[in-house]
Amino acid sequence: MRSNIFILILCLFNSLVIYAGATHPVYLDDTIPADTRVYKTVRLSSTIPKIDGNLNDDCWVKDGEWSGGFLQQRPVEGAKPSNETYIKLLFDDRYIYVGIRACDDPRLIDFRPAKRDQMGGDIVGVNFDTYHDYRTVWEFNVTASGGKIDAQINYPMQMNRNWNPVWDAKVAIEDSAWTVEMRIPFSQLRYVNKPEQVWGMFVWRNHGRNSEESQWFLRPIDSPSWTYPSGTLTGLKTEKKIRRLEIMPYGLGMLRRSEIVEGDPFRQGLEHHLSGGLDVKVGLTTDFTMDVTFNPDFGQVEADPSVLNLTTYETFFEEKRPFFLEGSNLLDFEFRSRNQLFYSRRIGHNPQYNPVLQPGEYVLTPDNTSILSAVKVTGKNANGMSIGIMQSVTRKENAEISTASGPSRYQTVEPLTSYSVFRLQQDFNKANTILGGIITGTNRSLAENHLSFLPRSVYTGGLDFLHMWKGKTYYLRMNSLFSTVHGDREAITKLQYSSVHYLNRPDFDYLGIDSSLTTMTGSGGEFEIGKAGNSRLRYSLNIGYGSPMLELNDIGYLYSADFLEQNASISYVINDPFSIFRTLTASLTQDNKFNSRAYYLSSEIGGSLRSTFTNKWTGSIKLNRSFEGLNTNTLRGGPALLLPGLWENSISISTDKARAVSLNLGTGSKISDDNISRAYSFTSALTVRVGRNIQLTTGLDYSAEKENMQYVSRRRLNSEQRYIMAFLDRKTMELTFRAEYGITPELTIQYYGSPYISTGIYNNFKYITDARAVDYQDRFHKYSGEEINLDPASGIYNIDEAGTGVADYRFANPDFNFMEFRSNLVARWEYKLGSVLYLVWQHSRSGRNNNPDHSLGNNFGNLWDIYPTDILMLKFNYWFSL
Repeated sequence: MRSNIFILILCLFNSLVIYAGATHPVYLDDTIPADTRVYKTVRLSSTIPKIDGNLNDDCWVKDGEWSGGFLQQRPVEGAKPSNETYIKLLFDDRYIYVGIRACDDPRLIDFRPAKRDQMGGDIVGVNFDTYHDYRTVWEFNVTASGGKIDAQINYPMQMNRNWNPVWDAKVAIEDSAWTVEMRIPFSQLRYVNKPEQVWGMFVWRNHGRNSEESQWFLRPIDSPSWTYPSGTLTGLKTEKKIRRLEIMPYGLGMLRRSEIVEGDPFRQGLEHHLSGGLDVKVGLTTDFTMDVTFNPDFGQVEADPSVLNLTTYETFFEEKRPFFLEGSNLLDFEFRSRNQLFYSRRIGHNPQYNPVLQPGEYVLTPDNTSILSAVKVTGKNANGMSIGIMQSVTRKENAEISTASGPSRYQTVEPLTSYSVFRLQQDFNKANTILGGIITGTNRSLAENHLSFLPRSVYTGGLDFLHMWKGKTYYLRMNSLFSTVHGDREAITKLQYSSVHYLNRPDFDYLGIDSSLTTMTGSGGEFEIGKAGNSRLRYSLNIGYGSPMLELNDIGYLYSADFLEQNASISYVINDPFSIFRTLTASLTQDNKFNSRAYYLSSEIGGSLRSTFTNKWTGSIKLNRSFEGLNTNTLRGGPALLLPGLWENSISISTDKARAVSLNLGTGSKISDDNISRAYSFTSALTVRVGRNIQLTTGLDYSAEKENMQYVSRRRLNSEQRYIMAFLDRKTMELTFRAEYGITPELTIQYYGSPYISTGIYNNFKYITDARAVDYQDRFHKYSGEEINLDPASGIYNIDEAGTGVADYRFANPDFNFMEFRSNLVARWEYKLGSVLYLVWQHSRSGRNNNPDHSLGNNFGNLWDIYPTDILMLKFNYWFSL
């Protein structure tokens, strides 16, 4: 495909730039700030240490210097810590070796299950700002139980714990301390290609039982970033070129058991599947890496939570797949909260076409679109230029259609598709000024007429600018973006009707459906200025814009188009303990919404208090007021509906998480000015630690909602539209249970299970008569008993407005009982450094009906009558580095 050739050219050109850039003057200077703390490492001259946690090797005695002098960051900034901590760093041609002695009484150490990337308890860690630009750091932490926690931290406060480099660490216990040895390969880091390095370095320790953090270089607690300021590491000489080639093949066997459906040739109980794939990581230079994956599998990734979404807005799910998380910060281009130009969950999504079946036919449709291959090049060169390139191709997917006796026919449900992203950023002024841009492309091979509802090609792009001053305390951020979509008239018309756009809304004259279009172009942008830290007072002002035809959802995420929003916030933060408080934060927020033509829609204000108490409990209180305003999406393409104002509040409290038993409780409510609509919610979570290795967590989320203006359907009566609404009485309950057993740091077992029940009963049906009437009761007409009748046999409501005895229009009974249970049992064994064996059992069951049973208890019982689907998977990979 054309985009494949384009991205390959970009990769080749980028490689030339990378290698040529190695001879350019280094952009990031090596000036050591006067107020920093410097650690000078030395080359290992003694015997290479055995990584067992014991600091008794010759190198820990003879080479280099131990450094202590840690200071508290919290609870009392600058105070002497409860226990001393000492560090030493050494290196050779391949590794950085880190030794840490954390002095303490072994009987009081806070041990937690040694699960990978599980925070909590006693922890020590080191992170490296390898570019010394305060933008990206690589963090390596170890718990007292020996669990490894690695993370990629991006300016200002973004942490990606799904970054999983291959490194080694062990823990040992002494008479008056616990000790850590780390061996971190240079191959897992990215840094400027020059003989002698100057890195930022930050070392920290968490005393679990005291909720105390101490640091080798004290970063003020009110710092505007988790990456700034930091200490400095010198003496590191990388004269020998490090080869970086990592290869990880995998094999997968799967057995699936589901309900037998008589006559359905695809539902015969048992299925099996064997597959394999390959991941490759190539270090193009010390600072640029290419990741390649062929036929990736994500079977061991935890399932998304259950959600029954009754709104027009798409549910946003976080990315969890390792390939797409590696170097993801170099591909990010976010604006206006979660909106983003690159949303990697689009790659490998569910097929978008549902085949039309003839009587007696059955269909087998793939659950997800297969990713044939993906390649990603990410890094930053010595001149301060960061580059992110990603190209992925997903397979043409076919559904198999057959009768009970065969034969089968096949129909394409998802076309061969190419996804491309090119992201570029350039630092100036010692990384205090950043200018960047992004281009994305989605191209589909649409050979079949029935897929003409999909866009053929979509391109988006944007420019962004960030400037920070006075120690990154103040910032100014701006971006602009565009989108252009090409396709058949059917595809562009479908987009105009979609819930992101609703260009068929009748009450704004600048909107309208143009069914002749084969191209749709949109634009957007954002401006934000604020103060991020270094004092108690912080604030921000944000203005965002999106045109009606802005479209990002082929490779990005767009909540809704056609907006002009203004947001402001101000916070007062006290981090010095006083009275019963360790910390206290008070915040105010304000929001105004307009459409893209600056027509006022709605406003809201809010306030909150968050605190940590001296007994190490935490709590928060929030209050929000939404004023009466227009909502342009409630009527699903109808006119903007004037909705009453709303009060929202929430309260939460958590006990000391360092205890063996901890509890979190929260409650919230919403009360509408219509004196009818209201909601209540309750959340709880109980965590229990059993010994050093077992942690159990159970949670309950319950909500009860009464909504007087819930959308039901739209019907036409003569020349008029009927936007049908109803009173919805909804109850939702979700239970979660997690069990974590850390047998060793390399062998862990985790279970996750979550039953989810949601029931909804609709009554008091009505249709909108005047969506903007001043008097609330004048906005709708409520059906009388003579006008509406439910046929219990068919589950259809018949509407007879004219009183003729003949239905003028009909709609289905919208009542629902939704029941779902999802669970995963995962055993993970790192049998060799970087090589992992997974044994996974997934159990799920799901069902829905519109029986008028509003009892959560009854529906919870009915859940277990649904026939389950069970999947047993065995997967292994083998990591080796050349």
